[in-house]
Amino acid sequence: MMYELFARALGMMFIGMGLYSNGKLVQIDTADQILSRSIALLIVGISFSGVGLVWTYLNDFSTAAIIQGNLANTIGTIPMAFGYVGLLMWWNERAKSSIINRVQALGKTALSNYIGQTIVCLTLAVIIPQAWLSRSTVLLLVLAIWWMQLFVSEQWLKRYKFGPMEYFWRCVTYRRLMPFIVRPK
Repeated sequence: MMYELFARALGMMFIGMGLYSNGKLVQIDTADQILSRSIALLIVGISFSGVGLVWTYLNDFSTAAIIQGNLANTIGTIPMAFGYVGLLMWWNERAKSSIINRVQALGKTALSNYIGQTIVCLTLAVIIPQAWLSRSTVLLLVLAIWWMQLFVSEQWLKRYKFGPMEYFWRCVTYRRLMPFIVRPK
């Protein structure tokens, strides 16, 4: 199972690197073209995944049906992933708004946010009784953490060039201290 997931992720990374290196991911068409392609790719991907889900359900979740349904789902994830990438590109090309700026700041501090949310969630998992953690409670917790990260990341990048973990990573990578504080213009 882990080998399958690793091989699948590695294959998708190779496809993404190939598309990026030949310019397909950075070649910007009009926003309407990006949106229409993305929607078409999402429809194809969701259709394949839906067929796999229905097939598995109609065959009472037998082992063979799960394997066959998983094959359709695996095929469907490729166009779905490209559809999501296209939607992000389309969203990024639209007029800048505060939410887009915040999501971009979240991306620039992704490692720090990941480590931070892991620490917060592990701490809460120890503190909060397990009986209180229903799916809806966990969903509300995830949304609260995400909204907090949207705000904090934007404020952080107004003062510093990188997130704290990104700064540490760059210093280790380049083997020297990097400039950290944003200089006023």
